[in-house]
Amino acid sequence: MRTPAKIVLLSTFYERLGGISTYVKAIEREMVVGFRSKVKVISPDKEDKLVKWPSSRLGKTYRALRELVRERPDSVHCHCAWYLQLAAILYARVFSFKKVSVFAYKHSDIPLGNNELRNLIFLALDMSASQVLFISQYLKNKYCRELSRRYSNAEVLMTGVTVSENPSAELALRLPERYISYVGVMEYAEKVRGLELLIQAYAKLAENPAVDVDLVVVGGGALSERVVKLISEKGLVGRIHLFSGLQDPTTIYRNSLIHCHITYQDTMPMVILEALESGTNVIASKFGGIPEINAEGLYVVENDADQIAYQIKLVLQDGGQATKVGAEHSWSEITKRILTLTA
Repeated sequence: MRTPAKIVLLSTFYERLGGISTYVKAIEREMVVGFRSKVKVISPDKEDKLVKWPSSRLGKTYRALRELVRERPDSVHCHCAWYLQLAAILYARVFSFKKVSVFAYKHSDIPLGNNELRNLIFLALDMSASQVLFISQYLKNKYCRELSRRYSNAEVLMTGVTVSENPSAELALRLPERYISYVGVMEYAEKVRGLELLIQAYAKLAENPAVDVDLVVVGGGALSERVVKLISEKGLVGRIHLFSGLQDPTTIYRNSLIHCHITYQDTMPMVILEALESGTNVIASKFGGIPEINAEGLYVVENDADQIAYQIKLVLQDGGQATKVGAEHSWSEITKRILTLTA
């Protein structure tokens, strides 16, 4: 397989904890180490002590365009918001460049066609992109439906997954003996709504003395006080344990009886695959691309507190061992497909 001489990964996030940062870092590593490609990451979230990125979106567009002109890559992969994608479009137009690939992760709940400028950018991007890669079939259908377009150059490519081989033993000592878990940042209202619904479901379980499990929540962010307030209102202080700033949640997954991912926003949550790969059963919302995940040990439920509580109780009683998600989700395989599709 022939790979381009230089690939630029243009990304909104890189240092900040989250799925896109994990994705970009993983394929960057595989491209460099596994496939010996020359790779440059351009991101306003990547630490650069010499140059600060502008705060405005169009300022970021200009800065990204300057970086692209300086690097003169053979291929650009866009893992980014529209204002960085705009830089790739301009670069493609100026240099008659045909190797722009777009990776679409758009959160499921956000309307795509609610802004005329954004619509024009999407249209220009369609005309400039050599390949559009969607993180789920659900998201591909959403783009086609809401933007009234058909993508002849589109593929669905799910995310890869990695779990640590040496999880933290020190963290394990701080965890309750029996617990179910949740992992997610508390930055977005719709994600926090999902966590709040899980807490409401857990409150129903906690009313039954026979259900002797705690809830461990990993995450932090601007809306964390809202979560703390709900825990207090439900009288669950001491039963729900909050951990923030964890770089690697593998220990949480491996010691958890069930991992729960209740959400109103995600398209293809990486944490579900990580938990399954750790051998932990998962209860997740019937939302976005989640039902497309085909794995033993994944239980999909409606976003209803009673249904979630009932499913948790059933899995605690009768749930078997989750099976690993398989080689098709290895980062090596994902990166190989990316390089083949974008060559």
